[in-house]
Amino acid sequence: MTKTDNQYLRYYLIEAANGVIRCIPECKNYYCEKLKEPANHKHKRALVFTARKLVSLIFGLLVKN
Repeated sequence: MTKTDNQYLRYYLIEAANGVIRCIPECKNYYCEKLKEPANHKHKRALVFTARKLVSLIFGLLVKN
């Protein structure tokens, strides 16, 4: 996920990651780990990392049926 990709797709993937954080404990733990790392814009950065993990999960599900 780069900023040069489709901006609408990126927005909705990040929104989906925000929803997944509330429902799936593994994703919430991953989000909390990334939130603790020292960086600027901690929440947004952690959301993007969680969205990237969500994309790989979705891709894996599609590939494996």
